[in-house]
Amino acid sequence: MPFDLQIGATIAGNYNRTGSRLYSQPYLQPDGIRPLPTREFTNKWREAAGTLSAARSVRYESAFGGPGGGNGIEIQLSHSDVAVLSRAAGILARRLGEFRPIRDPDDGFTPGKAQLEFRLNEAGRSLDLTSDEVARQVRAAFFGVEALAQQDGRNEVTIRVRLPEIERRSEADIETLLIRTSDGGEVPLYEVAEVERGRADAVIAREDGRRIVTVSANVQPADQTNQVLAVVTTDILPRLAEDYPGLGYSLEGRQATQRDTMSSFMTFSIPLALIIIYGLLAIPFRSYVQPAIVMTAIPFGFAGAVIGHLIMGMSLSIISVFGIIALSGVVINAAL
Repeated sequence: MPFDLQIGATIAGNYNRTGSRLYSQPYLQPDGIRPLPTREFTNKWREAAGTLSAARSVRYESAFGGPGGGNGIEIQLSHSDVAVLSRAAGILARRLGEFRPIRDPDDGFTPGKAQLEFRLNEAGRSLDLTSDEVARQVRAAFFGVEALAQQDGRNEVTIRVRLPEIERRSEADIETLLIRTSDGGEVPLYEVAEVERGRADAVIAREDGRRIVTVSANVQPADQTNQVLAVVTTDILPRLAEDYPGLGYSLEGRQATQRDTMSSFMTFSIPLALIIIYGLLAIPFRSYVQPAIVMTAIPFGFAGAVIGHLIMGMSLSIISVFGIIALSGVVINAAL
Protein backbone atom coordinates (compact mmCIF):
# COMPACT_ATOMS: atom_id res chain seq x y z
CA MET A 1 0.00 0.00 0.00
CA PRO A 2 1.52 3.34 -0.98
CA PHE A 3 2.05 5.81 1.82
CA ASP A 4 3.52 9.26 2.47
CA LEU A 5 6.66 9.52 4.55
CA GLN A 6 7.78 12.69 6.26
CA ILE A 7 11.11 12.70 8.09
CA GLY A 8 12.27 15.58 10.22
CA ALA A 9 15.19 16.40 12.47
CA THR A 10 14.88 18.88 15.31
CA ILE A 11 17.05 19.90 18.22
CA ALA A 12 16.74 17.52 21.30
CA GLY A 13 12.34 10.90 18.73
CA ASN A 14 8.98 10.20 18.13
CA TYR A 15 7.42 7.94 15.56
CA ASN A 16 3.76 7.77 14.59
CA ARG A 17 1.45 6.96 11.75
CA THR A 18 -1.74 8.77 10.75
CA GLY A 19 -3.82 7.14 8.03
CA SER A 20 -1.48 6.57 5.08
CA ARG A 21 1.05 9.16 6.28
CA LEU A 22 4.08 8.03 8.25
CA TYR A 23 6.14 10.35 10.45
CA SER A 24 9.57 9.80 11.92
CA GLN A 25 11.14 12.63 13.90
CA PRO A 26 14.34 12.25 15.95
CA TYR A 27 15.54 14.93 18.36
CA LEU A 28 19.25 15.69 18.11
CA GLN A 29 21.61 16.69 20.87
CA PRO A 30 22.25 20.43 21.37
CA ASP A 31 24.82 22.22 19.28
CA GLY A 32 28.31 21.64 20.61
CA ILE A 33 27.62 18.04 21.59
CA ARG A 34 26.58 16.68 18.20
CA PRO A 35 29.31 16.76 15.54
CA LEU A 36 27.14 17.94 12.60
CA PRO A 37 24.30 20.44 11.96
CA THR A 38 20.69 19.33 11.54
CA ARG A 39 20.65 20.00 7.80
CA GLU A 40 23.71 17.82 7.21
CA PHE A 41 22.16 15.10 9.37
CA THR A 42 19.01 15.24 7.21
CA ASN A 43 21.05 15.02 4.00
CA LYS A 44 22.97 11.99 5.27
CA TRP A 45 19.68 10.36 6.25
CA ARG A 46 18.33 10.99 2.75
CA GLU A 47 21.43 9.45 1.15
CA ALA A 48 21.35 6.43 3.47
CA ALA A 49 17.63 5.77 2.92
CA GLY A 50 17.91 5.86 -0.86
CA THR A 51 14.76 5.31 -2.92
CA LEU A 52 11.69 4.04 -1.06
CA SER A 53 9.67 2.35 -3.77
CA ALA A 54 6.57 1.79 -1.60
CA ALA A 55 6.29 5.46 -0.65
CA ARG A 56 4.13 7.76 -2.72
CA SER A 57 6.08 10.80 -1.54
CA VAL A 58 9.01 11.32 0.81
CA ARG A 59 10.02 14.56 2.47
CA TYR A 60 13.07 15.25 4.62
CA GLU A 61 12.95 18.37 6.75
CA SER A 62 15.21 19.91 9.38
CA ALA A 63 14.27 22.60 11.88
CA PHE A 64 16.76 24.53 13.97
CA GLY A 65 14.60 27.28 15.49
CA GLY A 66 14.02 30.87 14.50
CA PRO A 67 12.13 32.24 11.47
CA GLY A 68 12.36 31.07 7.88
CA GLY A 69 10.96 27.57 8.31
CA GLY A 70 8.75 25.76 5.83
CA ASN A 71 9.21 24.67 2.25
CA GLY A 72 11.59 26.57 0.00
CA ILE A 73 9.02 26.67 -2.83
CA GLU A 74 5.23 26.56 -2.54
CA ILE A 75 3.09 27.04 -5.66
CA GLN A 76 -0.68 27.05 -5.34
CA LEU A 77 -2.65 25.75 -8.33
CA SER A 78 -6.40 26.19 -8.73
CA HIS A 79 -8.96 24.78 -11.16
CA SER A 80 -12.64 23.89 -11.12
CA ASP A 81 -11.93 20.35 -12.42
CA VAL A 82 -10.18 18.11 -9.88
CA ALA A 83 -8.85 15.73 -12.57
CA VAL A 84 -7.23 18.60 -14.46
CA LEU A 85 -5.81 19.98 -11.22
CA SER A 86 -4.32 16.59 -10.34
CA ARG A 87 -2.62 16.21 -13.73
CA ALA A 88 -1.23 19.74 -13.67
CA ALA A 89 0.10 19.32 -10.12
CA GLY A 90 1.79 16.04 -11.05
CA ILE A 91 3.47 17.60 -14.09
CA LEU A 92 4.66 20.60 -12.07
CA ALA A 93 6.09 18.36 -9.34
CA ARG A 94 7.96 16.28 -11.93
CA ARG A 95 9.33 19.40 -13.63
CA LEU A 96 10.52 20.74 -10.28
CA GLY A 97 12.29 17.44 -9.64
CA GLU A 98 14.37 18.00 -12.77
CA PHE A 99 16.22 20.92 -11.13
CA ARG A 100 19.43 19.88 -9.40
CA PRO A 101 18.90 22.01 -6.24
CA ILE A 102 15.36 20.69 -5.71
CA ARG A 103 14.75 18.17 -2.93
CA ASP A 104 11.56 16.24 -2.08
CA PRO A 105 9.05 17.65 -4.62
CA ASP A 106 5.43 16.97 -3.63
CA ASP A 107 2.36 17.40 -5.86
CA GLY A 108 0.18 18.14 -2.82
CA PHE A 109 -2.33 15.34 -3.44
CA THR A 110 -2.71 12.88 -0.57
CA PRO A 111 -5.09 10.01 -1.37
CA GLY A 112 -7.55 9.19 1.39
CA LYS A 113 -9.30 5.97 2.25
CA ALA A 114 -10.68 3.64 -0.40
CA GLN A 115 -14.40 4.09 -1.01
CA LEU A 116 -17.29 2.83 -3.13
CA GLU A 117 -19.18 5.41 -5.18
CA PHE A 118 -22.82 4.70 -6.02
CA ARG A 119 -24.64 6.23 -8.98
CA LEU A 120 -28.34 5.64 -9.55
CA ASN A 121 -29.04 3.93 -12.90
CA GLU A 122 -32.12 3.87 -15.11
CA ALA A 123 -33.58 0.85 -13.32
CA GLY A 124 -33.46 2.74 -10.03
CA ARG A 125 -35.09 5.82 -11.52
CA SER A 126 -37.88 3.70 -13.00
CA LEU A 127 -38.68 2.56 -9.44
CA ASP A 128 -38.98 6.22 -8.33
CA LEU A 129 -35.80 6.00 -6.28
CA THR A 130 -33.56 9.01 -5.81
CA SER A 131 -29.86 9.25 -5.05
CA ASP A 132 -30.59 10.78 -1.64
CA GLU A 133 -32.97 7.95 -0.73
CA VAL A 134 -30.47 5.24 -1.72
CA ALA A 135 -27.67 7.02 0.17
CA ARG A 136 -29.82 7.32 3.32
CA GLN A 137 -30.69 3.63 3.26
CA VAL A 138 -27.06 2.56 2.78
CA ARG A 139 -25.95 4.84 5.61
CA ALA A 140 -28.75 3.62 7.88
CA ALA A 141 -27.87 -0.02 7.22
CA PHE A 142 -24.16 0.26 8.04
CA PHE A 143 -23.79 3.37 10.20
CA GLY A 144 -27.22 3.38 11.78
CA VAL A 145 -30.13 5.71 12.42
CA GLU A 146 -30.45 7.49 15.73
CA ALA A 147 -33.55 6.07 17.40
CA LEU A 148 -33.19 7.43 20.91
CA ALA A 149 -30.99 9.83 22.84
CA GLN A 150 -31.18 9.20 26.58
CA GLN A 151 -29.64 11.51 29.18
CA ASP A 152 -27.53 9.65 31.74
CA GLY A 153 -26.33 12.20 34.27
CA ARG A 154 -23.96 14.53 32.46
CA ASN A 155 -23.62 12.14 29.53
CA GLU A 156 -25.95 11.42 26.64
CA VAL A 157 -26.44 7.84 25.50
CA THR A 158 -27.34 7.51 21.82
CA ILE A 159 -29.10 4.41 20.55
CA ARG A 160 -28.71 3.61 16.87
CA VAL A 161 -30.57 1.04 14.81
CA ARG A 162 -28.60 -0.73 12.05
CA LEU A 163 -27.96 -4.15 10.57
CA PRO A 164 -26.60 -6.88 12.83
CA GLU A 165 -22.80 -7.03 12.91
CA ILE A 166 -22.75 -10.34 11.05
CA GLU A 167 -24.47 -8.62 8.08
CA ARG A 168 -22.04 -5.68 7.80
CA ARG A 169 -18.63 -7.28 8.16
CA SER A 170 -17.46 -7.42 4.54
CA GLU A 171 -17.91 -5.81 1.18
CA ALA A 172 -20.06 -8.75 0.09
CA ASP A 173 -22.72 -7.53 2.52
CA ILE A 174 -23.05 -4.38 0.42
CA GLU A 175 -23.76 -6.47 -2.67
CA THR A 176 -26.61 -8.27 -0.92
CA LEU A 177 -28.08 -5.12 0.65
CA LEU A 178 -31.76 -4.68 -0.19
CA ILE A 179 -33.13 -1.23 -0.98
CA ARG A 180 -36.76 -0.53 -0.12
CA THR A 181 -38.77 1.11 -2.89
CA SER A 182 -41.67 3.57 -2.62
CA ASP A 183 -44.29 0.80 -3.12
CA GLY A 184 -42.92 -1.23 -0.21
CA GLY A 185 -40.93 -3.70 -2.30
CA GLU A 186 -37.24 -4.53 -2.01
CA VAL A 187 -34.55 -4.67 -4.69
CA PRO A 188 -30.79 -5.44 -4.48
CA LEU A 189 -28.57 -2.35 -4.33
CA TYR A 190 -26.43 -3.39 -7.28
CA GLU A 191 -29.51 -3.57 -9.52
CA VAL A 192 -30.51 0.05 -8.98
CA ALA A 193 -27.07 1.65 -8.70
CA GLU A 194 -23.73 1.47 -10.47
CA VAL A 195 -20.77 1.04 -8.15
CA GLU A 196 -17.27 2.40 -8.82
CA ARG A 197 -14.18 2.09 -6.70
CA GLY A 198 -12.35 5.26 -5.80
CA ARG A 199 -10.55 7.10 -3.05
CA ALA A 200 -11.81 9.83 -0.83
CA ASP A 201 -9.89 13.09 -0.75
CA ALA A 202 -7.82 13.35 2.42
CA VAL A 203 -7.94 17.15 2.24
CA ILE A 204 -10.35 19.34 0.24
CA ALA A 205 -9.25 22.96 -0.06
CA ARG A 206 -11.17 25.62 -1.96
CA GLU A 207 -10.70 29.27 -2.73
CA ASP A 208 -13.35 31.37 -4.49
CA GLY A 209 -15.26 28.19 -5.31
CA ARG A 210 -12.28 26.51 -7.03
CA ARG A 211 -10.30 23.53 -5.78
CA ILE A 212 -6.72 24.38 -4.87
CA VAL A 213 -3.63 22.31 -4.25
CA THR A 214 -0.17 23.38 -3.15
CA VAL A 215 2.87 21.92 -4.92
CA SER A 216 5.94 22.21 -2.70
CA ALA A 217 9.65 21.42 -2.73
CA ASN A 218 12.81 22.23 -0.80
CA VAL A 219 15.83 23.92 -2.34
CA GLN A 220 19.42 23.16 -1.32
CA PRO A 221 21.35 25.37 -1.24
CA ALA A 222 18.59 27.83 -0.35
CA ASP A 223 20.28 30.76 -2.12
CA GLN A 224 19.36 29.17 -5.48
CA THR A 225 15.62 29.45 -4.79
CA ASN A 226 15.21 32.63 -6.83
CA GLN A 227 17.03 31.13 -9.83
CA VAL A 228 14.71 28.12 -9.80
CA LEU A 229 11.62 30.29 -9.38
CA ALA A 230 12.70 32.50 -12.28
CA VAL A 231 12.58 29.50 -14.64
CA VAL A 232 9.36 28.15 -13.10
CA THR A 233 7.45 31.44 -13.36
CA THR A 234 8.66 32.38 -16.85
CA ASP A 235 8.58 28.97 -18.55
CA ILE A 236 6.90 26.09 -16.71
CA LEU A 237 3.83 27.78 -15.19
CA PRO A 238 2.82 29.75 -18.33
CA ARG A 239 3.12 26.58 -20.40
CA LEU A 240 0.94 24.68 -17.90
CA ALA A 241 -1.66 27.44 -18.09
CA GLU A 242 -1.69 27.07 -21.90
CA ASP A 243 -2.01 23.28 -21.77
CA TYR A 244 -4.79 23.40 -19.15
CA PRO A 245 -7.11 26.37 -19.81
CA GLY A 246 -8.58 27.83 -16.65
CA LEU A 247 -5.62 26.82 -14.50
CA GLY A 248 -4.61 29.50 -12.00
CA TYR A 249 -1.36 29.67 -10.06
CA SER A 250 0.32 31.81 -7.44
CA LEU A 251 3.43 31.70 -5.29
CA GLU A 252 2.71 31.02 -1.62
CA GLY A 253 4.71 30.26 1.51
CA ARG A 254 8.01 32.08 1.80
CA GLN A 255 7.52 33.72 -1.59
CA ALA A 256 4.14 35.17 -0.57
CA THR A 257 5.63 36.46 2.67
CA GLN A 258 8.53 38.03 0.79
CA ARG A 259 6.16 39.54 -1.78
CA ASP A 260 3.97 41.10 0.91
CA THR A 261 6.98 42.37 2.83
CA MET A 262 8.56 43.92 -0.26
CA SER A 263 5.24 45.53 -1.17
CA SER A 264 5.01 47.03 2.32
CA PHE A 265 8.58 48.33 2.07
CA MET A 266 8.08 49.90 -1.35
CA THR A 267 4.73 51.52 -0.57
CA PHE A 268 5.23 52.60 3.04
CA SER A 269 8.54 51.96 4.80
CA ILE A 270 11.03 53.26 2.23
CA PRO A 271 9.05 56.43 1.31
CA LEU A 272 8.56 57.17 5.02
CA ALA A 273 12.28 56.68 5.69
CA LEU A 274 13.21 59.06 2.82
CA ILE A 275 10.77 61.70 4.11
CA ILE A 276 12.24 61.49 7.62
CA ILE A 277 15.80 61.72 6.27
CA TYR A 278 14.84 64.74 4.19
CA GLY A 279 13.24 66.44 7.18
CA LEU A 280 16.21 65.80 9.45
CA LEU A 281 18.57 67.25 6.82
CA ALA A 282 16.37 70.26 6.04
CA ILE A 283 16.32 71.42 9.67
CA PRO A 284 20.10 72.02 10.08
CA PHE A 285 20.60 73.11 6.43
CA ARG A 286 17.64 75.49 6.54
CA SER A 287 17.21 74.74 2.87
CA TYR A 288 14.91 72.69 0.66
CA VAL A 289 17.48 72.11 -2.10
CA GLN A 290 20.62 71.05 -0.22
CA PRO A 291 18.96 67.97 1.46
CA ALA A 292 17.83 66.81 -1.98
CA ILE A 293 21.38 67.19 -3.32
CA VAL A 294 22.77 65.11 -0.44
CA MET A 295 20.11 62.43 -0.90
CA THR A 296 21.09 61.92 -4.54
CA ALA A 297 23.88 59.70 -3.14
CA ILE A 298 21.33 57.07 -2.02
CA PRO A 299 20.76 55.57 -5.52
CA PHE A 300 24.53 55.10 -5.88
CA GLY A 301 24.57 53.11 -2.63
CA PHE A 302 21.69 50.96 -3.91
CA ALA A 303 23.53 50.36 -7.21
CA GLY A 304 26.65 49.36 -5.31
CA ALA A 305 24.69 46.88 -3.21
CA VAL A 306 23.18 45.28 -6.32
CA ILE A 307 26.60 45.05 -7.99
CA GLY A 308 27.99 43.49 -4.82
CA HIS A 309 25.27 40.82 -4.88
CA LEU A 310 26.05 40.09 -8.53
CA ILE A 311 29.78 39.76 -7.81
CA MET A 312 29.13 37.41 -4.89
CA GLY A 313 26.56 35.40 -6.88
CA MET A 314 23.83 36.06 -4.31
CA SER A 315 20.14 36.87 -4.80
CA LEU A 316 18.43 39.89 -3.28
CA SER A 317 16.44 38.91 -0.18
CA ILE A 318 14.57 40.56 2.67
CA ILE A 319 17.81 40.73 4.64
CA SER A 320 19.40 42.47 1.64
CA VAL A 321 16.64 45.10 1.69
CA PHE A 322 17.24 45.70 5.40
CA GLY A 323 20.93 46.17 4.65
CA ILE A 324 20.24 48.58 1.77
CA ILE A 325 18.01 50.70 4.01
CA ALA A 326 20.75 50.80 6.65
CA LEU A 327 23.28 51.59 3.91
CA SER A 328 21.27 54.68 2.99
CA GLY A 329 22.13 56.20 6.36
CA VAL A 330 25.83 55.44 5.88
CA VAL A 331 25.77 56.99 2.41
CA ILE A 332 24.09 60.13 3.78
CA ASN A 333 26.75 60.49 6.47
CA ALA A 334 29.49 60.06 3.86
CA ALA A 335 27.83 62.66 1.60
CA LEU A 336 27.64 65.14 4.45
